[in-house]
Amino acid sequence: MSTLGSLSGQLEREEERLRELNLALIALEAQSLGHTADFGLSKEDIEKSRQMLVDFVVRFRAALDQESPRMDVQSLVHRVKSSIKPIEDWREDLDALALLC
Repeated sequence: MSTLGSLSGQLEREEERLRELNLALIALEAQSLGHTADFGLSKEDIEKSRQMLVDFVVRFRAALDQESPRMDVQSLVHRVKSSIKPIEDWREDLDALALLC
């Protein structure tokens, strides 16, 4: 039962992290379209969203180079490494994305 509880907790944390990342992406998209006021977003909200995405991209980029990435990004790293796109292209894209944010 404790294994099931542990898995459940991990899934809940991952779901919350994805929800936060989605909201951050929506905030930055609203800003790029000039609709921050429509969403009630302040400059602080936008900066917080930007920082959240940068932090994730940097952590994920580092995880691509690790032999055993952290559990919270392990499945995503596996998907990227098993994709058709070369891993070096992923690294370059993530580096560029971190600079854009």
